[in-house]
Amino acid sequence: MFLGGLDSELLLFSGQFKSQLEVVKGNLIISSESPFSRLYLGQPFMTLNCQKLELIAGEPKVIGNKTPFVSYA
Repeated sequence: MFLGGLDSELLLFSGQFKSQLEVVKGNLIISSESPFSRLYLGQPFMTLNCQKLELIAGEPKVIGNKTPFVSYA
């Protein structure tokens, strides 16, 4: 099972994958014009290089709403 989000919705979908994995250094840049900007992704904790990736992803289901992070510091 995998979690994701779209705008304020929290999504859950099942899936399977297999691959040869390698940890690499990565940097994520998404322009504001991209449809992916609505996912509000930050910098990755870890980046994987996937060789010979085979991925099957099921249809996402809305399981709730994301709570915005508020800092009072």
